[in-house]
Amino acid sequence: MKCLVTGGAGYVGSHVVISLLDAGHDVVVLDNLSTGHLSAIPEGARFWNIDLADITATRNAIASENWDVVLHFAALSSVGDSMRTPFHYLRYNAMNSLNVIESCVDCNVRRFVFSSTAALFGEEIKSTKASESTVINPSSPYGDSKFFIEKTLSWADRIYGMRSACLSV
Repeated sequence: MKCLVTGGAGYVGSHVVISLLDAGHDVVVLDNLSTGHLSAIPEGARFWNIDLADITATRNAIASENWDVVLHFAALSSVGDSMRTPFHYLRYNAMNSLNVIESCVDCNVRRFVFSSTAALFGEEIKSTKASESTVINPSSPYGDSKFFIEKTLSWADRIYGMRSACLSV
């Protein structure tokens, strides 16, 4: 498969890239290196230095090849920092993700994997395991930004048929 991994120079994204390469897939990492590291990108993956805030560059990257799947790991991810700079987190995570999702829809990408978070479930998750019935109640702007993206993906499926999976740890 041809796989585009946003945030593939970060910790989680780079390990996903390793697994994809080990499985024999063609992988491109799209990252602006604001929190990731070039050295984290495994040999065998192509690297494109693109900032997701640049809608034109994002759309051009997604339009440049026929992707079987886009895996989206790019985000600001510090819960504590999101409490100090909530609008920055909400804007950065939501707008950059919207740029990727809309570009995927426009370019007919039909499969999308999103790295979400257990922070969707607030304090309740500390005492129990999450299930399909666990109440979503983000306790930080970071968690709320991820919830917004999950809802956006739901709409992308309902209206445009773009299937997605949301991972939370």
